[in-house]
Amino acid sequence: YKDTQGVSNVNLEGVIYVSQDNGLFSLRLYPLQRIEDTLKFYNKQGELLLMQEVSLKVAKTYEFQTSLLKTDSVHSIRLCNKILWSSESVDLERPVDKNDQFNWDTAQGQYLRGRDLSGLKLYDQAEIFIRKALEYDNYFVPALTEMSRLFYHKMDYDSAFHYAYKALSVDTYDPAANFEYGRAALKQEKYYDALDGFEVASLSLPYRSAAFTELSKIYTLRKEYSKAIEYAEKSLVNNRHNIESLQLLCLLTQLTGDENHTVHFANLIRSGDPFNHFVRFEEYLQNKTSLNQEIFQDQIRSEMPEQIYLELGIWYNSLGLKERALEVFRLAPSNPEIKYWEAFLKSDAIELEKAENLNPDFIFPFREESRQVFEWAKNNGSEWKASYYLSLLHASRNNKNEAIKLLVSVEDRPDFAPFYIVRSQLIIDEDAERDIQRAISLTPAEWRYVHELTRFYLSKSETRKALDAITPFYKENSSHFPTATLYTRTLIRNKQYKDAEKVLTDIHILPFEGARDGRLLYQETKLMLAATALNAGNLKLASKKIEEANLWPRNLGVGKPYNEVIDSRVEDWISAMIYTKASNSEMKKKYLGKVAFTSLSQNSPNTLLQCIALYQLGELQKSEELFYQWKNNQRAGNMQQWGESFYKENREKNNPFDYERTIRIIGLISGTEDTRLF
Repeated sequence: YKDTQGVSNVNLEGVIYVSQDNGLFSLRLYPLQRIEDTLKFYNKQGELLLMQEVSLKVAKTYEFQTSLLKTDSVHSIRLCNKILWSSESVDLERPVDKNDQFNWDTAQGQYLRGRDLSGLKLYDQAEIFIRKALEYDNYFVPALTEMSRLFYHKMDYDSAFHYAYKALSVDTYDPAANFEYGRAALKQEKYYDALDGFEVASLSLPYRSAAFTELSKIYTLRKEYSKAIEYAEKSLVNNRHNIESLQLLCLLTQLTGDENHTVHFANLIRSGDPFNHFVRFEEYLQNKTSLNQEIFQDQIRSEMPEQIYLELGIWYNSLGLKERALEVFRLAPSNPEIKYWEAFLKSDAIELEKAENLNPDFIFPFREESRQVFEWAKNNGSEWKASYYLSLLHASRNNKNEAIKLLVSVEDRPDFAPFYIVRSQLIIDEDAERDIQRAISLTPAEWRYVHELTRFYLSKSETRKALDAITPFYKENSSHFPTATLYTRTLIRNKQYKDAEKVLTDIHILPFEGARDGRLLYQETKLMLAATALNAGNLKLASKKIEEANLWPRNLGVGKPYNEVIDSRVEDWISAMIYTKASNSEMKKKYLGKVAFTSLSQNSPNTLLQCIALYQLGELQKSEELFYQWKNNQRAGNMQQWGESFYKENREKNNPFDYERTIRIIGLISGTEDTRLF
């Protein structure tokens, strides 16, 4: 943080650093907001020691020094009636290291891994671990419940019901299993099973509000409004901010003619959720004036307004209120998914034809409720688009095989490039190349498809084809930095390092969060040129390239981090090898020391260089310990064998420069490509 010289604490007010400088108590504060207040300094007994008025501006570092205080006498500093800093230790005793005594190869261990992956929405990976958990214990209730959730996500409600049922056969009162049992039963229209599951789940406090809400929705669907109101009210007892239950109560009191309570619940919704669109739609519905319609539509200002309409319309339909849903969709902007919903709810062939004629650009269905809509459209329409949308929905729900089946079924009828890209990504075989080329032929100017073909070839190690694919496009679009970046990567894979170096000189990468590509490609290129020059005996050129490798050019879009977190072991190793060849033992020892005595990642292949450097400097025990630590951290057996061969064959050599193995380490630098959102 600018000019604070350190960090003692960080909060919403700012970054503070407290120190004792030459007998003066020193405070430096980097404000994160504008503040007009008084700094108050207290001792441990809570007695006020000193007050200092401050006028702080955002990002303008404030500095205060005084000889009246000593660091050990100040216990806390307050600003805006909040503790800005305290001498109390904030260290927690919560364990932060993995327990080596715990056996992960158990039902519990595999379940925990799967549960956490599911929480990260990595459902395909989660399913692998949950299945392993059930292999260890076929009746492990948490794993059965998690598997039910995963199948619900996959829209396989029969399997979801089966796993929840199996969990309840072991523990009939398990709240999570009952909730999943209720959800799966509801999707299969087993209403009494759903009611039973949610009723039992409501006995548990964490599930109570959600379960009562689901019960209210079921009774609303069955038009048992008094019971629906009863359960919606119950859901508010432990969660008075349950917006969906408030919406249900507002709706149900309107349906039963209780106008006073309708207004009451509408006001509660507004106070808790000022941007709630349900309330404005209900007001429009009760008084269909052009003004109320405009108020409702004008307040929907998100980047994807059609999703607001879909969410609201589908919610009404789930409650059996089809006319309300249709009215929401009527007011919505033109959108294929919405139009399909209208056609489905009306069972109207003309509306279906209108939906099929709309442009499918940027339409990505993800709601499970839309599955029945697209299946109906696929069976009743003549176009390919319903199958395409349905495949996207299945793909988003980890149903890859079903998605592939749908995409293959329409053959090559679509004249829509994204269709072929989606199919190529799901069917990774010889047909994928043909699909990508078809997409390019339909939209030659779209850079993403050229990139897709290039990456396809790179993934197959067909580096020459990859270079042939991207070179013409790069020559026409050399200022387009994503293309220039991939072109550089392809040149490197083709071992054309001098050409890659030239592109990196001219490129201008726009910085973005997490960007690393530009600098990694630059580092790899410079190090490859340095290692090659060293191998050829050109020490001057090798030194020049190492010097350049240590730079962080601004045009690469990556800011230079703190020196202590930069891994320059390869640069320093090659420098040591240059001085070895130049018979400069003093400088060789200096750079070997830089490689040897670092606390950077011990999993990296660079650690092998560190192990050899330690050995060369006589630190034999440390060298061995570090090597075996590195070896045990490697998951791939071939990497372990390769590393052991490299280490043992070179550690005792006077000149341990191993060109082939060094360039293999360098070649791993840019192995992972930045993931872009767009």
